[in-house]
Amino acid sequence: MYSKIVPIALAIFICGSIASYFVLQGDSVVPFIPPDSALSTVTIGGTPIKVTVVRTRAEQEQGLSGRNGLAPNQGMLFVFEKPGDYRIWMKDMLFPIDVVWVDENGSVVDITEAIGPDTYPTVFGSRLPAKYILELSAGFVERYNIARSDKVQF
Repeated sequence: MYSKIVPIALAIFICGSIASYFVLQGDSVVPFIPPDSALSTVTIGGTPIKVTVVRTRAEQEQGLSGRNGLAPNQGMLFVFEKPGDYRIWMKDMLFPIDVVWVDENGSVVDITEAIGPDTYPTVFGSRLPAKYILELSAGFVERYNIARSDKVQF
């Protein structure tokens, strides 16, 4: 009897684990990002955003590539050692994003909205040096009225 229950229970556990990795958002399925040490919260325009913080070159090159989307109020924060001319492209991206460049003082220095996967290989950058890049779901900037000179709290 137990020889039949164990494989069934294991199969249910595996299926449940796979299903719990995804969250249904409206009409689309987006990956669930489990809370861990890589997640942090930043606030911009009074709106809190759960971000995955990426610091290494490998993490930065991967970015959001290959993911199905972002949940509302989630994003990815790129942290660089010093202010500079940091650029992004949409290689292997599956959904559009808003990109916010932030200087070392936490001020928004540039914004590019609704960059779609079809723009690859175009490269996007800030007009002013930035130390951080914040990638958000397309429409976030407009929905929350984010503008240049807004402050980002880390």
